[in-house]
Amino acid sequence: MAQQWADDHDGLTVAEAEAFPGYYTLHTLRQDRIEGMLSVNADTGDVWYHSWHGEFQEMSEGD
Repeated sequence: MAQQWADDHDGLTVAEAEAFPGYYTLHTLRQDRIEGMLSVNADTGDVWYHSWHGEFQEMSEGD
């Protein structure tokens, strides 16, 4: 479902999904670089793009 959504959004692809209770979250990629994030509801397949995050800056790992 996530890749179908990405196919409709100007050359985006998606990275591997991370499973959470009831949904999956994936990074959206443009030319193999993270551009954003989306989630897919595990039951309905509904996709929602995380537009509230703003532009991706960098990844960091918490302790």
